[in-house]
Amino acid sequence: DWYATLAGIAQVDHRDYRAFKSGLPATDSFDLWPALSTWGQDSPRTKLVLGNTKHGYRGRHHGDTVVGGIIYPPYKLLLGVSEGNREHLGVWSSPNAPNSSSYDAIDAAEDPVCGRTPEDGCLFNIWEDEGEHHNLAKSNPDLFLNLLAWADEEQTKVYSPTRGQDGDGERWEASCRSEVAQGQLFLRPWVA
Repeated sequence: DWYATLAGIAQVDHRDYRAFKSGLPATDSFDLWPALSTWGQDSPRTKLVLGNTKHGYRGRHHGDTVVGGIIYPPYKLLLGVSEGNREHLGVWSSPNAPNSSSYDAIDAAEDPVCGRTPEDGCLFNIWEDEGEHHNLAKSNPDLFLNLLAWADEEQTKVYSPTRGQDGDGERWEASCRSEVAQGQLFLRPWVA
């Protein structure tokens, strides 16, 4: 939401009309300045759609953009996108992380299953269980299924750009080098 917030402070319209005319989804950003600058003002955002990438190396790059979950306070639904509905890097770290054992623990851990049924799904009350240790999917099947339906509806609005295929590493690296050569310290949004 920083995009719309900073645009609003600068008195610039954050909407991308060219993208809209091309059939791309609207920018998902709210101007939070009223909530940040006024005591007691609620945020206009009532839910947060979590993005993820499906396919590619361990489901992380050269893949399709997907909805990986939804935060609808106080609840968080997670959807595994790797093979077998597993969520890569879904591990708990120590209070002092990262540390020298972090990488070994991540490699040794079995990725948890966050499936699409209450029996194998992942649903947490993140206000009462910040560490996401107590899965509520089985004990709250209606809530789980409602949030899952919401995630599926949001998936229909997702834009997934072409990022190349596995083996296009040289092209991707060249793009990164080009951004750095132009003085950019970050990768900007782009469409291939």
